[in-house]
Amino acid sequence: MNLPENVTNFRPMYSSPLEAQRLEIAIRAEVILSQFWRDDDTHDGMRTIELEGLVDVLEGCSAAEIRAAWVSYQRSGPRTASGRLVKPDAGALWKIVILLRPKPRIAPNNVNVKETPINRVSAERAREIMQEVFGGIECNQDDKPSSN
Repeated sequence: MNLPENVTNFRPMYSSPLEAQRLEIAIRAEVILSQFWRDDDTHDGMRTIELEGLVDVLEGCSAAEIRAAWVSYQRSGPRTASGRLVKPDAGALWKIVILLRPKPRIAPNNVNVKETPINRVSAERAREIMQEVFGGIECNQDDKPSSN
């Protein structure tokens, strides 16, 4: 298969939207973590496990949220004594995503809403309705169903 030289907009077909999202997160996470990995001391298996962990934790986050969290982390994340940024774990980025999300708002209690008045039927009208519907069956207010 011949791929174009510029594959930044290439989106292959996935079996599910979740799989596509996880791949997008994995690519973004690999770019983020690549600046902390050293080719001579980071085994490929460790990279894979670390990426899987990031993807698992950030799975419910959008690409824009992850980008914003990464920007925030780069600006204010913990640094070593020499000033180097400490490698983030998935939880650190997830926490920033949650903090950056808009806070839920409680719907206002609309006090100005007028309740529809209940048109109550008088006892006399209720007897008339019962007479019309059930034809001749008397219903007294004192009659109560027995509880046997």
